[in-house]
Amino acid sequence: MQVRSLKENVLIKICKLFLLFLILSLSACKNETETKLYQLQNIEFKIEGPLFEGSNSGQYEIKTDFAKLLGEKQNADNIKEVKLVSCQLTASDSSDFTNLSGFVLQLTAENAEMTEIAVIDNVKGGRNVQLKPSDKDLANFFKQNKFILLLDCYLKKDQEENLKITSNIVFEVKLNK
Repeated sequence: MQVRSLKENVLIKICKLFLLFLILSLSACKNETETKLYQLQNIEFKIEGPLFEGSNSGQYEIKTDFAKLLGEKQNADNIKEVKLVSCQLTASDSSDFTNLSGFVLQLTAENAEMTEIAVIDNVKGGRNVQLKPSDKDLANFFKQNKFILLLDCYLKKDQEENLKITSNIVFEVKLNK
């Protein structure tokens, strides 16, 4: 049986600690990200009447503004992860949500499947509602030149009037540095 000297044991421990430090340092540098908020303010969905009980949809096309979203020195490949943070809907004009039972907000794009990103059931009326965001990663949509927001509005009964809804939507975007 070979016996190591105290000096060799200390040297081995120092080498192991150095390697551990080196590995941790490299992995920390590799995963550096920057987080930004991307806000879509006053997005208007107009659903043309007559409207019928059940689902009625409105849509809004978003052209991805990479300079605003990422900064001028980055591109779509730098997008690591995108999550919906909040979605508030407001009834436009003098109307309210009395005739609505719920909302579903979805994203769709040419090279991505339609994805549900926020929902609210049992709307109690009023002029404002806050949808509950999903935890889905939406980076695939933001890497494209454009995507479509699709708002499904669930009516309790038929109505003749148009439905105009304004939304404020906030996304959290994580970028690789």
